[in-house]
Amino acid sequence: MRDFAQAIREQRKEAGYSSARSFHKRLGGQGFFGCTYKAYLDIESGRSTPQPRLAGRIGQALRVSDHRQRGRQFIASYLRSLIGSEDLSGFLIQVLSEKNLAVGPEAMFQKASESSMSARASASTTLVGITL
Repeated sequence: MRDFAQAIREQRKEAGYSSARSFHKRLGGQGFFGCTYKAYLDIESGRSTPQPRLAGRIGQALRVSDHRQRGRQFIASYLRSLIGSEDLSGFLIQVLSEKNLAVGPEAMFQKASESSMSARASASTTLVGITL
């Protein structure tokens, strides 16, 4: 979570917003983000990881799709925070970058979320090396 929180803070400051409050408020607050300022602050502070839709809205607000490197950093840090496994998130990033270079951030977040849920479901059916 902290990796994504740090990426958001850095990119928010680069975008000219000096505080999380000004960023959230100036973009329309709960109406735009779909979450309260406190919920947004929890994300930016590393206390929680947003659902894909909210992560996509944050990415949209930071205009990460306008800058390939910033977009990749944003998505990579989100996947690492969401999945919690450096190996699995690295694999997903590699797969997504090979096949979906022209896909927008919302579709990439949806695909990443589906991949994450599939990986979690697969992991939950295995108990001590025995597939149930």
